[in-house]
Amino acid sequence: MNQTEIREGAVAFIAANNTMVIATANAEGIPQAATVHFLVDDQLNLYFATGKETTKAKNLAHNKHGAFVIGTGPKIITVQGGGKVEELTGVDLMASVGSIGKELFEKATKEWPVLKLGHTG
Repeated sequence: MNQTEIREGAVAFIAANNTMVIATANAEGIPQAATVHFLVDDQLNLYFATGKETTKAKNLAHNKHGAFVIGTGPKIITVQGGGKVEELTGVDLMASVGSIGKELFEKATKEWPVLKLGHTG
């Protein structure tokens, strides 16, 4: 497989899923992983919402980097990666998510911040 075929396969696999495991670490470096619902944009940035009082949100307040796994079974096929996580609000939020999940994020943002896990490569 060439790089284009690998990317196309990864995009199709990501689009076929709606949950991922996000891994974070606290200020002491202790890891934590949690399953979240997500959306993906054309640049393969992943968007998810989480409560401000969750362990992952507290961890991300200290360490903006996260890792993810999409595809947890039953087949052993996954897409894995990581990058910098940033909180999106107001205009930045709607500019970023656009039509990919406006209704979902309008509901989620009443209580939860929306976070963007940007790819690094």
